[in-house]
Order: sequence, then C-alpha cells, then structure tokens
Amino acid sequence: MTPKGQCHQNVTLQLGDGWMTLRVGERTHLLHWAEEALRITRIGSDALDTIYPALAGTLLKRAFQRATTGEPPQPWEQVWYDRKRFLSWAIARVAVTVDVFGEVAVYSLAQELVCMFFVFRDKFAAWMPDGTCFGPQASTGHAPTPLALERIGKALRRASVLGRLATK
Repeated sequence: MTPKGQCHQNVTLQLGDGWMTLRVGERTHLLHWAEEALRITRIGSDALDTIYPALAGTLLKRAFQRATTGEPPQPWEQVWYDRKRFLSWAIARVAVTVDVFGEVAVYSLAQELVCMFFVFRDKFAAWMPDGTCFGPQASTGHAPTPLALERIGKALRRASVLGRLATK
C-alpha cells in the first residue's frame, strides 16, 4: 500500500532481453538480471553511457521495446483486464505492465506472475508471490528477505529463458 501521494503515475518502461529501465522524471532505474543477482542501478536520465558503459554498449543497443498503451494483445487482455488500472505494457522474453500506482508487474510468457517492482523517487522495492521482498519495509510491508536479489534474479532469468524457448 502506498501512503497518500507517494506513488508515481508516470513510470516509463523500456524492456529488453534480460533488462528493463524504469524512468520517473529525471531518475532512471536500470534492472539487469543476466548475472547471479538482480542488479539495480539508479542513474540520472543523461548518464547511462558514462556510468554503466559495458551494459549500455551491449544490452541497450540490442532490440528493446518501449512500453505501449492501448489494448493488450490476445491473450493478455485476460491478465491485464482493467484498462483504467493497467496503463502500459511491453512484451519481450517476459511481459511487463505498469499500473496507475506505478507498480510494475513482470509475468512469464505463460502468464505467471514472476515479481513486482515499485519505484518512488530513489526508493526501489520488489516482491515475489512466494513472499520474497526487497527494499524499504515501508514499501513492502515486510523486512527484506535474505538473498532477495539473488532469488528475484533467478526467477527473472528462468522466465526469460522460458520466454526465449517459447519464441523460437
């Protein structure tokens, strides 16, 4: 639950194979799950190439999809059923939607919820259906789970691999 006024309704999403960016105003959160743990880098909007050049040079120049608005493709309309809540979405090797509260939900291509992210200013939180939490307790409602970033990264990698196999 977000305290009154402490959510962003303008989260911009870019999704690639093994990474995504979540941008709110001048702040960008780069999420990358090709390594052992989920890696989160907070950067200014113009600093990506200088702060994280290896990642910018390899991942971000690959094909990626900016989140789009409008009706989701079939069969996702059953998952993203409420057009007033789910504002934008993108599909690559995983499927991601951003809702009106700035919550970012990541699904496998089999439509299973993998995890959710929440960004507010420089705060970042993550949650998985098994109860794994990362980030401020004020955002997740729970103390961070030990090895949370490793568990989330593993779940995202698994979903991405299954997505790659499904799209071959």
